[in-house]
Amino acid sequence: MDPLLSIGALVLRAAPDSEEVDRYCGTAFYFRDNRTMITAAHVLREQPDLDIDHLAAIITIRDEFIIVPVRRAYISRRMDLAVLAVEPVDEVIPLTTVTERPALNEDLSTLEFAASTHVRVADERRAFKVDRSFRKGHAIRWYTSDFPETVPTRCVDLSYPALKGASGAPVT
Repeated sequence: MDPLLSIGALVLRAAPDSEEVDRYCGTAFYFRDNRTMITAAHVLREQPDLDIDHLAAIITIRDEFIIVPVRRAYISRRMDLAVLAVEPVDEVIPLTTVTERPALNEDLSTLEFAASTHVRVADERRAFKVDRSFRKGHAIRWYTSDFPETVPTRCVDLSYPALKGASGAPVT
């Protein structure tokens, strides 16, 4: 399996245990094991009526979409980071992190779901269309930021746009 398929669309469902998606929130990815996902904290903070029982990730395993319920969310107060405890999925390959930053002009890519949206289907029903976008470019500037975090955080500007909805996506 491709490790990039361990990146998923983070959604709020219409009801707990429902397959009906109410709205798209951002992107999340498996980290460390098959029970832990990471996203940006503002992805969750920006949801006015966030109910963890409705939160889920949609991932792809063998060309099938799987809804993975979020059981707990740990949202940092100091950094734009949230860790999600999810139902385990055996087939995922968690991503790892590195502490060294890539050189300027080194190739980087992201996989995000900013174009995911509801579409009309037969009988006036709505279906949620999961739409992956791969973006490739390079790092053009490294800097330290203290917004929205309250502590200095290393940041990177990319040569390609990160679209609304790309928040939480890893840079690989």
